[in-house]
Amino acid sequence: MSSAVPLSLDWDEVANGYNAYSIAQTAKDEYGHLLPLQLESFNDFKMPGYTYTLVPFVWLLGLSDFTVRLPSAIIGTLSVLVIYLMARKITGYESIGLASAAITTIAPWHLQFSRVAFEPVGVMLFVPLGVYLLLKGLEDKKYFYFSAISFAISFYFYYSVRVFVPLFLITLAIIYRKELAKNLKSLTFAAVLGAVLLFPIGLSILKPQSSARLSVVSVFSDQSIGIDAAIKNAQAGNTPVSRLINHRYVAYGKEIALGYVKHFSPQFLFISGDPNIRHGVRGMGVLYWIDLPFLAVGLIYLFKKDKKAAKFAISWILLSPLPAAFAIPTPHALRTLASIPIYEIVIACGVVYFLLNVHKYRQLVTSSVALGYAIFFGVYLNNYYVKYPTESAMDWGYGYRELYTYLSKVEGNYDAIYITGEYWKPYIYYLYYSKYDPTLYQSQVNHAKIGKYYFAATSWDSDFWWKEVDNFGSIASKKRVLFALKPEEMSKLNGIGGTIRVDSIMLGNKPVFEIFEKR
Repeated sequence: MSSAVPLSLDWDEVANGYNAYSIAQTAKDEYGHLLPLQLESFNDFKMPGYTYTLVPFVWLLGLSDFTVRLPSAIIGTLSVLVIYLMARKITGYESIGLASAAITTIAPWHLQFSRVAFEPVGVMLFVPLGVYLLLKGLEDKKYFYFSAISFAISFYFYYSVRVFVPLFLITLAIIYRKELAKNLKSLTFAAVLGAVLLFPIGLSILKPQSSARLSVVSVFSDQSIGIDAAIKNAQAGNTPVSRLINHRYVAYGKEIALGYVKHFSPQFLFISGDPNIRHGVRGMGVLYWIDLPFLAVGLIYLFKKDKKAAKFAISWILLSPLPAAFAIPTPHALRTLASIPIYEIVIACGVVYFLLNVHKYRQLVTSSVALGYAIFFGVYLNNYYVKYPTESAMDWGYGYRELYTYLSKVEGNYDAIYITGEYWKPYIYYLYYSKYDPTLYQSQVNHAKIGKYYFAATSWDSDFWWKEVDNFGSIASKKRVLFALKPEEMSKLNGIGGTIRVDSIMLGNKPVFEIFEKR
Protein backbone atom coordinates (compact mmCIF):
# COMPACT_ATOMS: atom_id res chain seq x y z
CA MET A 1 0.00 0.00 0.00
CA SER A 2 1.32 3.44 -0.94
CA SER A 3 0.23 4.82 2.44
CA ALA A 4 2.53 2.40 4.34
CA VAL A 5 5.88 3.81 3.14
CA PRO A 6 6.81 6.55 3.83
CA LEU A 7 5.59 5.93 7.37
CA SER A 8 3.51 9.09 7.60
CA LEU A 9 2.16 11.97 5.59
CA ASP A 10 4.24 15.12 5.55
CA TRP A 11 2.72 18.55 6.17
CA ASP A 12 2.09 19.29 2.50
CA GLU A 13 0.32 15.96 1.99
CA VAL A 14 -1.81 16.60 5.07
CA ALA A 15 -2.61 20.11 3.82
CA ASN A 16 -3.68 18.71 0.45
CA GLY A 17 -5.81 16.13 2.21
CA TYR A 18 -7.56 18.48 4.60
CA ASN A 19 -8.19 21.11 1.93
CA ALA A 20 -9.69 18.42 -0.33
CA TYR A 21 -11.85 17.34 2.62
CA SER A 22 -12.89 20.95 3.19
CA ILE A 23 -13.70 21.53 -0.51
CA ALA A 24 -15.62 18.25 -0.71
CA GLN A 25 -17.86 19.38 2.15
CA THR A 26 -18.09 23.15 1.67
CA ALA A 27 -16.62 24.00 -1.77
CA LYS A 28 -14.13 26.15 0.20
CA ASP A 29 -10.54 25.65 1.35
CA GLU A 30 -9.47 25.87 4.99
CA TYR A 31 -9.46 29.69 4.82
CA GLY A 32 -12.99 29.84 3.44
CA HIS A 33 -11.96 30.75 -0.12
CA LEU A 34 -14.59 29.51 -2.59
CA LEU A 35 -13.12 27.01 -5.10
CA PRO A 36 -9.68 28.66 -5.02
CA LEU A 37 -7.29 28.37 -7.94
CA GLN A 38 -4.35 28.72 -5.58
CA LEU A 39 -4.40 27.20 -2.10
CA GLU A 40 -3.17 29.61 0.54
CA SER A 41 -2.17 26.69 2.80
CA PHE A 42 1.04 27.75 4.64
CA ASN A 43 1.07 31.03 2.73
CA ASP A 44 2.91 29.21 -0.07
CA PHE A 45 -0.11 29.30 -2.41
CA LYS A 46 -0.02 25.78 -3.76
CA MET A 47 -1.28 24.98 -7.24
CA PRO A 48 -4.66 23.25 -6.86
CA GLY A 49 -4.42 20.36 -9.33
CA TYR A 50 -3.67 17.55 -6.90
CA THR A 51 -6.12 18.79 -4.28
CA TYR A 52 -9.00 18.95 -6.76
CA THR A 53 -8.04 15.52 -8.10
CA LEU A 54 -8.26 14.30 -4.52
CA VAL A 55 -11.71 15.77 -3.80
CA PRO A 56 -13.83 12.96 -5.35
CA PHE A 57 -11.67 10.30 -3.66
CA VAL A 58 -12.16 11.93 -0.26
CA TRP A 59 -15.87 12.38 -0.95
CA LEU A 60 -16.30 8.70 -1.88
CA LEU A 61 -13.77 6.96 0.39
CA GLY A 62 -13.39 9.36 3.29
CA LEU A 63 -10.30 11.16 4.57
CA SER A 64 -7.40 8.79 5.29
CA ASP A 65 -3.70 8.44 4.56
CA PHE A 66 -4.48 5.78 1.96
CA THR A 67 -7.06 7.98 0.21
CA VAL A 68 -4.75 11.00 0.13
CA ARG A 69 -1.99 9.05 -1.63
CA LEU A 70 -4.26 6.98 -3.89
CA PRO A 71 -4.52 9.55 -6.75
CA SER A 72 -0.72 9.73 -6.88
CA ALA A 73 -0.49 5.96 -7.35
CA ILE A 74 -3.11 6.10 -10.10
CA ILE A 75 -1.34 8.98 -11.83
CA GLY A 76 1.95 7.10 -11.63
CA THR A 77 0.38 3.99 -13.16
CA LEU A 78 -1.29 5.93 -15.97
CA SER A 79 1.97 7.75 -16.72
CA VAL A 80 3.63 4.39 -17.42
CA LEU A 81 0.96 3.72 -20.06
CA VAL A 82 1.46 7.17 -21.60
CA ILE A 83 5.24 6.70 -21.70
CA TYR A 84 4.71 3.39 -23.48
CA LEU A 85 2.46 5.05 -26.07
CA MET A 86 4.80 7.98 -26.56
CA ALA A 87 7.90 5.78 -26.94
CA ARG A 88 6.11 3.65 -29.50
CA LYS A 89 4.96 6.77 -31.33
CA ILE A 90 8.41 8.39 -31.43
CA THR A 91 10.35 5.30 -32.49
CA GLY A 92 7.75 3.22 -34.26
CA TYR A 93 8.76 0.11 -32.31
CA GLU A 94 6.52 -1.84 -29.93
CA SER A 95 9.62 -3.29 -28.24
CA ILE A 96 10.89 0.18 -27.28
CA GLY A 97 7.44 1.11 -25.99
CA LEU A 98 7.33 -1.98 -23.78
CA ALA A 99 10.92 -1.46 -22.61
CA SER A 100 10.11 2.18 -21.73
CA ALA A 101 7.13 1.08 -19.66
CA ALA A 102 9.13 -1.63 -17.88
CA ILE A 103 12.08 0.65 -17.09
CA THR A 104 9.79 3.45 -15.87
CA THR A 105 7.94 1.02 -13.60
CA ILE A 106 11.11 0.26 -11.63
CA ALA A 107 12.79 3.69 -11.91
CA PRO A 108 13.62 5.25 -8.49
CA TRP A 109 12.62 8.74 -9.70
CA HIS A 110 9.20 7.56 -10.81
CA LEU A 111 8.56 5.23 -7.88
CA GLN A 112 9.42 7.82 -5.23
CA PHE A 113 6.84 10.34 -6.39
CA SER A 114 4.14 7.86 -7.40
CA ARG A 115 3.69 6.94 -3.75
CA VAL A 116 3.24 10.34 -2.11
CA ALA A 117 0.64 13.10 -2.37
CA PHE A 118 2.88 15.90 -3.57
CA GLU A 119 1.51 18.87 -5.47
CA PRO A 120 3.40 18.30 -8.79
CA VAL A 121 2.77 14.57 -9.38
CA GLY A 122 0.24 15.32 -12.13
CA VAL A 123 3.11 16.70 -14.21
CA MET A 124 4.32 13.09 -14.68
CA LEU A 125 1.07 12.31 -16.51
CA PHE A 126 -0.25 15.42 -18.22
CA VAL A 127 2.99 16.74 -19.75
CA PRO A 128 3.90 13.48 -21.58
CA LEU A 129 0.24 12.97 -22.44
CA GLY A 130 0.16 16.43 -24.01
CA VAL A 131 3.29 15.64 -26.01
CA TYR A 132 1.95 12.27 -27.17
CA LEU A 133 -1.37 13.77 -28.28
CA LEU A 134 0.45 16.57 -30.08
CA LEU A 135 2.44 14.02 -32.07
CA LYS A 136 -0.78 12.09 -32.74
CA GLY A 137 -2.25 15.31 -34.03
CA LEU A 138 0.17 15.22 -36.96
CA GLU A 139 -1.88 12.26 -38.21
CA ASP A 140 -5.33 13.24 -36.96
CA LYS A 141 -6.06 16.92 -36.26
CA LYS A 142 -8.57 16.29 -33.48
CA TYR A 143 -5.75 15.19 -31.17
CA PHE A 144 -4.38 18.74 -31.14
CA TYR A 145 -7.41 19.75 -29.05
CA PHE A 146 -6.86 16.95 -26.55
CA SER A 147 -3.18 17.88 -26.40
CA ALA A 148 -4.08 21.48 -25.55
CA ILE A 149 -6.39 20.25 -22.79
CA SER A 150 -3.69 18.02 -21.31
CA PHE A 151 -1.04 20.75 -21.35
CA ALA A 152 -3.50 23.20 -19.80
CA ILE A 153 -4.29 20.75 -16.99
CA SER A 154 -0.55 20.38 -16.25
CA PHE A 155 -0.38 24.12 -15.49
CA TYR A 156 -2.77 23.56 -12.59
CA PHE A 157 -0.36 21.14 -10.90
CA TYR A 158 2.94 22.99 -10.53
CA TYR A 159 4.67 26.30 -11.10
CA SER A 160 7.66 24.94 -13.05
CA VAL A 161 5.37 23.90 -15.92
CA ARG A 162 4.76 27.57 -16.70
CA VAL A 163 8.39 27.82 -17.81
CA PHE A 164 9.09 24.39 -19.25
CA VAL A 165 5.98 23.72 -21.34
CA PRO A 166 5.96 27.00 -23.35
CA LEU A 167 9.69 26.69 -24.08
CA PHE A 168 9.33 23.05 -25.08
CA LEU A 169 6.33 23.75 -27.30
CA ILE A 170 8.28 26.50 -29.07
CA THR A 171 11.13 24.03 -29.58
CA LEU A 172 8.75 21.39 -30.95
CA ALA A 173 7.26 23.98 -33.30
CA ILE A 174 10.74 24.59 -34.68
CA ILE A 175 11.65 20.90 -34.97
CA TYR A 176 8.38 19.88 -36.60
CA ARG A 177 7.67 23.16 -38.38
CA LYS A 178 6.98 21.56 -41.78
CA GLU A 179 4.54 19.02 -40.38
CA LEU A 180 2.81 21.56 -38.15
CA ALA A 181 2.54 24.13 -40.95
CA LYS A 182 0.12 21.80 -42.72
CA ASN A 183 -2.21 21.96 -39.73
CA LEU A 184 -2.05 25.66 -38.89
CA LYS A 185 -5.79 26.20 -38.63
CA SER A 186 -6.35 23.28 -36.23
CA LEU A 187 -3.32 24.30 -34.18
CA THR A 188 -4.63 27.86 -33.90
CA PHE A 189 -8.00 26.65 -32.60
CA ALA A 190 -6.23 24.26 -30.21
CA ALA A 191 -4.06 27.12 -28.92
CA VAL A 192 -7.18 29.23 -28.34
CA LEU A 193 -8.76 26.33 -26.44
CA GLY A 194 -5.65 26.03 -24.29
CA ALA A 195 -5.63 29.78 -23.63
CA VAL A 196 -9.29 29.69 -22.54
CA LEU A 197 -8.58 26.83 -20.14
CA LEU A 198 -5.58 28.69 -18.73
CA PHE A 199 -7.38 32.01 -18.35
CA PRO A 200 -8.64 31.35 -14.78
CA ILE A 201 -5.23 30.26 -13.50
CA GLY A 202 -3.65 33.15 -15.41
CA LEU A 203 -5.78 35.65 -13.51
CA SER A 204 -4.93 33.94 -10.25
CA ILE A 205 -1.20 33.94 -10.99
CA LEU A 206 -1.26 37.71 -11.58
CA LYS A 207 -2.35 38.33 -8.00
CA PRO A 208 0.38 39.62 -5.61
CA GLN A 209 0.20 36.56 -3.34
CA SER A 210 1.37 34.38 -6.22
CA SER A 211 4.87 35.70 -5.64
CA ALA A 212 4.85 34.42 -2.04
CA ARG A 213 6.43 31.08 -2.91
CA LEU A 214 8.79 32.66 -5.42
CA SER A 215 10.04 35.07 -2.77
CA VAL A 216 11.05 32.09 -0.62
CA VAL A 217 12.43 29.55 -3.12
CA SER A 218 13.89 31.86 -5.78
CA VAL A 219 17.67 31.97 -6.01
CA PHE A 220 17.36 35.78 -5.80
CA SER A 221 15.92 35.43 -2.30
CA ASP A 222 19.32 34.17 -1.09
CA GLN A 223 20.91 37.45 -0.03
CA SER A 224 24.16 35.73 0.94
CA ILE A 225 25.05 35.40 -2.76
CA GLY A 226 24.97 39.16 -3.23
CA ILE A 227 26.79 39.73 0.06
CA ASP A 228 29.58 37.31 -0.91
CA ALA A 229 29.94 39.09 -4.26
CA ALA A 230 30.27 42.45 -2.49
CA ILE A 231 32.93 41.06 -0.12
CA LYS A 232 34.93 39.62 -3.05
CA ASN A 233 34.69 42.96 -4.84
CA ALA A 234 36.00 44.81 -1.77
CA GLN A 235 38.85 42.33 -1.36
CA ALA A 236 39.79 42.84 -5.03
CA GLY A 237 40.09 46.59 -4.51
CA ASN A 238 36.70 47.72 -5.86
CA THR A 239 38.17 48.34 -9.32
CA PRO A 240 35.99 48.66 -12.45
CA VAL A 241 37.02 45.13 -13.48
CA SER A 242 36.34 43.65 -10.03
CA ARG A 243 32.97 45.42 -9.86
CA LEU A 244 32.05 43.82 -13.17
CA ILE A 245 33.35 40.35 -12.29
CA ASN A 246 31.83 40.42 -8.81
CA HIS A 247 28.57 42.15 -9.67
CA ARG A 248 25.67 40.60 -7.80
CA TYR A 249 23.85 39.78 -11.04
CA VAL A 250 26.93 37.94 -12.29
CA ALA A 251 27.02 36.06 -8.97
CA TYR A 252 23.35 35.13 -9.28
CA GLY A 253 23.92 34.13 -12.89
CA LYS A 254 26.71 31.78 -11.82
CA GLU A 255 24.47 30.29 -9.14
CA ILE A 256 21.69 29.68 -11.67
CA ALA A 257 24.15 28.09 -14.12
CA LEU A 258 25.57 25.90 -11.38
CA GLY A 259 22.08 24.89 -10.27
CA TYR A 260 21.21 23.96 -13.84
CA VAL A 261 24.36 21.88 -14.38
CA LYS A 262 23.83 20.01 -11.10
CA HIS A 263 20.80 18.30 -12.64
CA PHE A 264 23.10 16.55 -15.13
CA SER A 265 25.76 15.60 -12.61
CA PRO A 266 26.54 11.93 -11.89
CA GLN A 267 25.98 12.80 -8.23
CA PHE A 268 22.33 13.65 -8.85
CA LEU A 269 21.53 11.18 -11.62
CA PHE A 270 23.35 8.06 -10.43
CA ILE A 271 25.05 8.41 -7.03
CA SER A 272 23.01 10.15 -4.34
CA GLY A 273 20.10 11.94 -6.02
CA ASP A 274 18.30 14.85 -4.40
CA PRO A 275 19.75 15.83 -0.98
CA ASN A 276 16.19 16.10 0.39
CA ILE A 277 15.48 12.67 1.88
CA ARG A 278 11.78 13.01 1.09
CA HIS A 279 12.75 13.02 -2.60
CA GLY A 280 14.60 9.70 -2.68
CA VAL A 281 16.33 6.93 -0.78
CA ARG A 282 19.87 7.45 0.45
CA GLY A 283 22.82 6.13 -1.54
CA MET A 284 21.05 6.02 -4.90
CA GLY A 285 20.55 8.48 -7.72
CA VAL A 286 17.27 9.22 -9.45
CA LEU A 287 18.42 6.70 -12.08
CA TYR A 288 20.32 3.42 -11.74
CA TRP A 289 24.01 3.10 -12.62
CA ILE A 290 23.03 0.47 -15.16
CA ASP A 291 21.02 3.16 -16.99
CA LEU A 292 24.14 5.21 -17.77
CA PRO A 293 25.54 3.25 -20.76
CA PHE A 294 22.08 2.73 -22.19
CA LEU A 295 21.34 6.45 -21.91
CA ALA A 296 24.38 7.15 -24.09
CA VAL A 297 23.54 4.33 -26.52
CA GLY A 298 19.93 5.52 -26.71
CA LEU A 299 20.97 9.02 -27.79
CA ILE A 300 23.30 7.56 -30.42
CA TYR A 301 20.45 5.37 -31.69
CA LEU A 302 18.06 8.30 -32.00
CA PHE A 303 20.59 10.39 -33.90
CA LYS A 304 21.21 7.51 -36.29
CA LYS A 305 17.54 6.65 -36.77
CA ASP A 306 15.75 10.00 -36.75
CA LYS A 307 17.49 13.33 -36.19
CA LYS A 308 14.18 15.03 -35.40
CA ALA A 309 13.46 12.49 -32.68
CA ALA A 310 16.99 13.04 -31.34
CA LYS A 311 16.51 16.83 -31.27
CA PHE A 312 13.14 16.25 -29.61
CA ALA A 313 14.76 14.14 -26.86
CA ILE A 314 17.76 16.43 -26.32
CA SER A 315 15.52 19.51 -26.15
CA TRP A 316 13.31 17.86 -23.54
CA ILE A 317 16.30 16.80 -21.43
CA LEU A 318 17.96 20.23 -21.62
CA LEU A 319 14.86 22.36 -21.02
CA SER A 320 13.23 20.45 -18.16
CA PRO A 321 15.71 21.53 -15.42
CA LEU A 322 15.54 25.23 -16.35
CA PRO A 323 12.78 26.21 -13.86
CA ALA A 324 14.56 24.36 -11.04
CA ALA A 325 17.81 26.19 -11.80
CA PHE A 326 16.22 29.50 -10.77
CA ALA A 327 15.15 28.11 -7.40
CA ILE A 328 16.88 26.83 -4.29
CA PRO A 329 18.00 24.29 -3.34
CA THR A 330 19.47 22.44 -6.33
CA PRO A 331 19.43 19.80 -7.66
CA HIS A 332 15.74 19.16 -7.12
CA ALA A 333 14.06 15.93 -8.20
CA LEU A 334 10.53 17.20 -7.57
CA ARG A 335 10.81 20.37 -9.66
CA THR A 336 12.20 18.29 -12.55
CA LEU A 337 9.50 15.61 -12.65
CA ALA A 338 8.85 16.50 -16.28
CA SER A 339 12.26 14.97 -17.07
CA ILE A 340 11.25 11.43 -16.14
CA PRO A 341 9.49 10.33 -19.35
CA ILE A 342 12.23 11.31 -21.77
CA TYR A 343 15.05 9.82 -19.69
CA GLU A 344 13.24 6.49 -19.48
CA ILE A 345 12.42 6.47 -23.20
CA VAL A 346 16.01 7.21 -24.23
CA ILE A 347 17.31 4.55 -21.85
CA ALA A 348 14.83 2.05 -23.31
CA CYS A 349 16.01 2.93 -26.81
CA GLY A 350 19.55 2.17 -25.68
CA VAL A 351 18.61 -1.19 -24.15
CA VAL A 352 16.69 -2.38 -27.22
CA TYR A 353 19.26 -1.07 -29.73
CA PHE A 354 22.10 -2.67 -27.80
CA LEU A 355 20.39 -6.07 -27.57
CA LEU A 356 19.40 -6.04 -31.24
CA ASN A 357 23.02 -5.50 -32.18
CA VAL A 358 24.30 -8.37 -30.09
CA HIS A 359 24.57 -11.30 -32.49
CA LYS A 360 26.54 -13.76 -30.40
CA TYR A 361 25.18 -15.05 -27.12
CA ARG A 362 22.15 -12.73 -27.39
CA GLN A 363 20.10 -14.79 -24.97
CA LEU A 364 22.91 -14.72 -22.40
CA VAL A 365 23.44 -10.96 -22.82
CA THR A 366 19.69 -10.29 -22.61
CA SER A 367 19.48 -12.36 -19.44
CA SER A 368 22.47 -10.49 -18.02
CA VAL A 369 20.87 -7.10 -18.68
CA ALA A 370 17.60 -8.29 -17.12
CA LEU A 371 19.51 -9.64 -14.13
CA GLY A 372 21.40 -6.36 -13.79
CA TYR A 373 18.17 -4.40 -13.64
CA ALA A 374 16.70 -6.93 -11.21
CA ILE A 375 19.70 -6.50 -8.90
CA PHE A 376 19.49 -2.70 -8.94
CA PHE A 377 15.74 -2.87 -8.42
CA GLY A 378 16.23 -5.30 -5.55
CA VAL A 379 18.73 -2.97 -3.91
CA TYR A 380 16.28 -0.11 -4.30
CA LEU A 381 13.42 -2.12 -2.77
CA ASN A 382 15.63 -3.13 0.16
CA ASN A 383 16.60 0.50 0.73
CA TYR A 384 13.03 1.72 0.34
CA TYR A 385 11.20 -0.83 2.48
CA VAL A 386 13.88 -1.76 5.03
CA LYS A 387 16.12 1.28 5.58
CA TYR A 388 14.20 4.27 4.27
CA PRO A 389 11.14 4.13 6.57
CA THR A 390 13.10 4.78 9.75
CA GLU A 391 15.87 6.88 8.13
CA SER A 392 13.31 9.31 6.74
CA ALA A 393 10.58 9.07 9.36
CA MET A 394 11.21 12.39 11.09
CA ASP A 395 11.41 14.24 7.76
CA TRP A 396 7.98 12.87 6.90
CA GLY A 397 6.42 14.20 10.10
CA TYR A 398 6.32 10.89 11.92
CA GLY A 399 4.50 10.90 15.25
CA TYR A 400 1.60 13.27 14.62
CA ARG A 401 -0.85 10.53 13.67
CA GLU A 402 0.10 8.57 16.78
CA LEU A 403 0.01 11.70 18.94
CA TYR A 404 -3.45 12.84 17.88
CA THR A 405 -4.82 9.29 18.10
CA TYR A 406 -3.68 9.23 21.71
CA LEU A 407 -4.93 12.74 22.47
CA SER A 408 -8.37 12.03 21.01
CA LYS A 409 -8.85 9.42 23.74
CA VAL A 410 -7.81 11.61 26.67
CA GLU A 411 -8.63 15.19 25.63
CA GLY A 412 -11.79 15.23 27.73
CA ASN A 413 -9.68 15.04 30.88
CA TYR A 414 -7.91 18.37 30.29
CA ASP A 415 -8.64 22.09 30.09
CA ALA A 416 -5.81 22.77 27.65
CA ILE A 417 -3.49 20.77 25.42
CA TYR A 418 -0.22 22.29 24.28
CA ILE A 419 1.52 20.95 21.14
CA THR A 420 5.14 21.78 20.41
CA GLY A 421 6.05 23.66 17.24
CA GLU A 422 9.56 22.22 17.15
CA TYR A 423 8.75 19.87 14.28
CA TRP A 424 6.23 20.85 11.60
CA LYS A 425 2.91 22.66 11.50
CA PRO A 426 0.94 21.01 14.33
CA TYR A 427 -2.38 22.74 13.57
CA ILE A 428 -2.82 21.15 10.12
CA TYR A 429 -2.14 17.68 11.50
CA TYR A 430 -4.80 18.27 14.15
CA LEU A 431 -7.35 19.40 11.56
CA TYR A 432 -6.53 16.40 9.39
CA TYR A 433 -6.45 13.60 11.96
CA SER A 434 -9.44 14.90 13.93
CA LYS A 435 -11.35 15.50 10.68
CA TYR A 436 -12.26 18.86 12.15
CA ASP A 437 -15.48 20.35 10.79
CA PRO A 438 -14.34 22.60 7.90
CA THR A 439 -17.25 25.00 8.36
CA LEU A 440 -16.35 25.49 12.00
CA TYR A 441 -12.68 26.02 11.24
CA GLN A 442 -13.40 28.46 8.41
CA SER A 443 -15.26 30.62 10.93
CA GLN A 444 -12.11 31.03 13.07
CA VAL A 445 -8.99 30.24 10.98
CA ASN A 446 -6.50 30.19 13.80
CA HIS A 447 -3.17 28.38 13.53
CA ALA A 448 -2.34 28.96 17.19
CA LYS A 449 -5.52 27.77 18.94
CA ILE A 450 -8.40 25.46 18.06
CA GLY A 451 -10.75 24.73 20.93
CA LYS A 452 -8.66 23.57 23.87
CA TYR A 453 -5.66 22.82 21.64
CA TYR A 454 -2.78 25.32 21.60
CA PHE A 455 -0.15 25.10 18.86
CA ALA A 456 3.31 26.62 19.19
CA ALA A 457 4.87 28.42 16.24
CA THR A 458 7.42 26.58 14.12
CA SER A 459 10.85 28.01 13.33
CA TRP A 460 9.95 28.60 9.71
CA ASP A 461 6.85 30.58 10.69
CA SER A 462 8.92 33.25 12.41
CA ASP A 463 11.55 33.26 9.66
CA PHE A 464 9.21 33.60 6.72
CA TRP A 465 5.46 34.00 6.97
CA TRP A 466 3.59 34.52 10.18
CA LYS A 467 4.48 34.79 13.84
CA GLU A 468 2.19 33.03 16.23
CA VAL A 469 2.23 33.75 19.93
CA ASP A 470 3.92 31.02 21.94
CA ASN A 471 1.78 31.60 25.03
CA PHE A 472 3.26 28.74 27.02
CA GLY A 473 3.14 30.55 30.35
CA SER A 474 -0.55 31.44 30.22
CA ILE A 475 -1.43 27.91 29.14
CA ALA A 476 0.65 26.40 31.94
CA SER A 477 -1.29 28.46 34.49
CA LYS A 478 -4.49 26.60 33.70
CA LYS A 479 -5.67 23.81 36.01
CA ARG A 480 -5.46 20.61 33.98
CA VAL A 481 -2.99 20.81 31.12
CA LEU A 482 -1.42 18.26 28.83
CA PHE A 483 1.90 19.06 27.14
CA ALA A 484 3.22 17.27 24.03
CA LEU A 485 6.85 18.33 23.76
CA LYS A 486 9.97 17.47 21.82
CA PRO A 487 12.34 15.68 24.27
CA GLU A 488 14.80 18.59 24.11
CA GLU A 489 12.08 20.98 25.29
CA MET A 490 11.41 19.41 28.67
CA SER A 491 13.21 22.28 30.41
CA LYS A 492 10.12 24.36 29.59
CA LEU A 493 8.40 22.55 32.43
CA ASN A 494 10.92 23.79 35.00
CA GLY A 495 9.10 25.80 37.62
CA ILE A 496 5.72 24.34 36.76
CA GLY A 497 4.67 22.24 39.71
CA GLY A 498 2.88 18.94 39.56
CA THR A 499 3.91 17.78 36.09
CA ILE A 500 4.46 14.11 35.40
CA ARG A 501 5.23 12.17 32.23
CA VAL A 502 2.18 10.14 31.21
CA ASP A 503 3.26 8.74 27.85
CA SER A 504 5.69 8.96 24.94
CA ILE A 505 5.34 8.68 21.18
CA MET A 506 8.27 6.55 20.09
CA LEU A 507 10.16 5.86 16.87
CA GLY A 508 11.92 2.62 17.71
CA ASN A 509 13.63 3.36 21.01
CA LYS A 510 13.77 7.11 20.42
CA PRO A 511 11.05 9.39 21.81
CA VAL A 512 9.48 11.78 19.30
CA PHE A 513 6.94 13.40 21.64
CA GLU A 514 7.11 13.37 25.43
CA ILE A 515 3.65 13.81 26.96
CA PHE A 516 3.33 15.44 30.39
CA GLU A 517 0.30 16.40 32.40
CA LYS A 518 -0.21 19.07 35.01
CA ARG A 519 -3.07 18.62 37.43
